[in-house]
Amino acid sequence: MKKLKLILPILASLLILVHCKEEKPTAESLHGTITFVRGTVEVNNAKATIGIQVKANDTINVKEKSTAVIQFSNSAMVTVEANTTLSIEKLLVGADGKPNIELTQERGSTFNKIMPGEAEYNIHTPTITAGVRGTSFTVAMKDDKSASIKLFRGKVAVKKSPKLDTTPEGGSEAVPDSEAAQEEEIILTAGNKIEVTGEEESLADVKIEEMQIAEIESLEKLDEIAFVPEKNLDQIETAKPDEIEAILEEIPEVVPDEIEAVMIQVEEQKEEEAKAEVKQITLDDLRRTHGQLSKVITKSGKVYIGAFKQKAGNMEIITTKGKRIIPSSTVAKVEPY
Repeated sequence: MKKLKLILPILASLLILVHCKEEKPTAESLHGTITFVRGTVEVNNAKATIGIQVKANDTINVKEKSTAVIQFSNSAMVTVEANTTLSIEKLLVGADGKPNIELTQERGSTFNKIMPGEAEYNIHTPTITAGVRGTSFTVAMKDDKSASIKLFRGKVAVKKSPKLDTTPEGGSEAVPDSEAAQEEEIILTAGNKIEVTGEEESLADVKIEEMQIAEIESLEKLDEIAFVPEKNLDQIETAKPDEIEAILEEIPEVVPDEIEAVMIQVEEQKEEEAKAEVKQITLDDLRRTHGQLSKVITKSGKVYIGAFKQKAGNMEIITTKGKRIIPSSTVAKVEPY
């Protein structure tokens, strides 16, 4: 009888521990939800529709002229643009009860929106890693693996990603940088952008530039993409395909028509830039078309060579890489070229 009295409290304690473990949030209990789809979107090579859940280790492929929006509760969302591959590396609840989200962008472009203080969010590319808490920014990659970040709101800490080396088996593995290189970071502030090609030995070699007005306006529109209220997220996830449209009609549009028009315009601009890179005009071509060329130097040290004209408070410069629009207030001097 005495032994039984001793055993019962122990059993009760074990049951309490098991119960507590069951209630503790786990990585498997956290997921993202696709709230918008245009065109062809795949999750793990299967067609994705609104309401599909995405979890750790999933890969999202957004095809040509397509877009997807993925929402992580009411803490963060990522707009995955055309021709983009995105993998979810980590998706769990942190010790503070907030989402800990880690993504890898293998190619393409994303717009990332994180509510202040609501989540820890990191996005990796082969070139750089961006770590944020409360911000809105784009990450864009080129075929040569160079990566650029444009920051609309908040701050972003940018670090170099570990270099990859090919293994004998045909895969790749990280090659450790020096300790100093691993710790080095750039703090990017709102209204600025950077591009890292991977050839830089140090992030100190990377110039921080001011965004053009057109770039800021484009990001401002993307920042208006709406969060779906959590109660409606639950409805979307459990609804049948023919019920989702009725649910969406009861809530604000995730991507209104005017914002989608901006997204399509950005895609078309990228296509034009890609074509221009294939068949790029020369300075001689510009001289034949526009006459005398000039060198425009900004206060940040950026140099543009081409034909320019003043338009309102901006300067339009026709360069070998297309038209560039910069605020006149950012120009330090203009001299003949």
